[in-house]
Amino acid sequence: MIDLRSMLQLLLVSACLCLGSTAAADFPTGWRMPLAAELKRDLFRQLANNPYVEAYADFNGDGVGDAAYIVKSVKFSGEALVVRLSQGASFDWQVLHTIDWGTDSPNIGVSMAVEVAAGREYATVCAEDYRECPIDEMDSLVLNNPAIAYFRFESARSLFYWSDQTNSFSRAWIRE
Repeated sequence: MIDLRSMLQLLLVSACLCLGSTAAADFPTGWRMPLAAELKRDLFRQLANNPYVEAYADFNGDGVGDAAYIVKSVKFSGEALVVRLSQGASFDWQVLHTIDWGTDSPNIGVSMAVEVAAGREYATVCAEDYRECPIDEMDSLVLNNPAIAYFRFESARSLFYWSDQTNSFSRAWIRE
């Protein structure tokens, strides 16, 4: 049996999927969706039959759907993770991460991917002794809301999650 929270999340995701095409139409200045040719350069996207360039959920827990996108720059050879974040009755664009490939690599496809990460507990790379971690980084991360999984296929994965304490996104590196 589906509980009320699960039903609301399902309705929210459905609403986001319906809004996806209109939400993507007005990206921040200087950014656009990747072209099909830029996505075909990645074998994993082809095999999965999923471009991994859009993710829809209520990332900040306000009951309104948000959207995360992998976008390409129209000004330089690069890409970014951008979020269309609900702010009450309006929306705000936030650029969470940018990759600039430089002038020596003008025709790079899309290297990063995005998907929704469920609200649950995640072990961070600090718990795995993967690298030396600053004292303020935690061994695990417990999320009550969905987060944005930002990753490169067969490589590192991080989560961008909403922090009610800072009223902004934070980033944690995880291992799965």
